[in-house]
Amino acid sequence: MEAHLENSPEVIHREVARLGELFGTRDKAERFLLEFDAEYARLSTAVREHFATRGNRAVAQVFMTMWADFAGLELTGAFGPGPLQPGELLRLSAQKPDIVLDNAHMPTGAPIAEAAETDLVQLINFPGPGMDLLDVFRENARVLMGVNP
Repeated sequence: MEAHLENSPEVIHREVARLGELFGTRDKAERFLLEFDAEYARLSTAVREHFATRGNRAVAQVFMTMWADFAGLELTGAFGPGPLQPGELLRLSAQKPDIVLDNAHMPTGAPIAEAAETDLVQLINFPGPGMDLLDVFRENARVLMGVNP
């Protein structure tokens, strides 16, 4: 059995429902998805309001691109997952992003933020010890709202 691990709401809904059917826990899956939808909406609204009066152009590490939508940011480019190449650095920093969304688990975006003279945030892609999936969204919302460009 293989699970598709991506933090977009569409994939989360599909995988939780599929796994709920597979394991005979459909009721629990449905309850989780209701909780997820409410928490996602609450957090996304707060982050979007935070960025409403700030610059909204973002570049992101490929596994972090969905967070631009979560935050209401305009995704203007992506990098990774491998090492940042000089051409990528020039191209992405020339887009003058207002924020760089990097992957805390494999950070490579600092040179882009430095070259573009903008903010860098390192977002988590999966739960750490003592965390669940909703904690990933809570933590990333906290980190995003700590940005004051």
